[in-house]
Amino acid sequence: MKISFDTNREDMVAFNLHYYDTDPASIKNRRQGRFVIPVMLVLVAVLGYNRSGNWMPFVWFGGIALLWILLHPWWRRSGLNSLIKAEFNNPDNENLFGERTMEFDDEKVTIETDKSYETMQWSIFIRAFETPDHFFLYIAKRQAHVIPKRRLSRAKVDELDSLIAAHIPVYSKTENKKTKQ
Repeated sequence: MKISFDTNREDMVAFNLHYYDTDPASIKNRRQGRFVIPVMLVLVAVLGYNRSGNWMPFVWFGGIALLWILLHPWWRRSGLNSLIKAEFNNPDNENLFGERTMEFDDEKVTIETDKSYETMQWSIFIRAFETPDHFFLYIAKRQAHVIPKRRLSRAKVDELDSLIAAHIPVYSKTENKKTKQ
């Protein structure tokens, strides 16, 4: 099977956000960041009340803690999005974008761009994910070949899905959804 597609910055941002959403260490880090700061703020408020008998520190610090819990996911995602986009605006990353052709058979995968030609055995892929818009074929923990579906016919998507399922032992399908925290 042979497919041609183009990758752009949005595809690479989608991959990095997908990684951030599915990596266990990232999930743990987000959860800790969301709740550790508010707990510390409430402790400061309680200690302030115990010393002075004044409820205002509790109201202020408690309010700030509540706002942190509510706004942290949005703030964190927005910051991450900005960092990822800035990274892909770096001219050193231009080779990640552009037209690609991939050919799949039972033994290997061949990837060709205007600057490179690479052949890999299926065994190099450690896991794969399918989202509604992309296939991500991981060759390392944070490195994957991104295949956008926008130029693939439904038949090609189904055929690629079957090939991936047959050759990559860890294959998951996910939906586009916001990160649960």
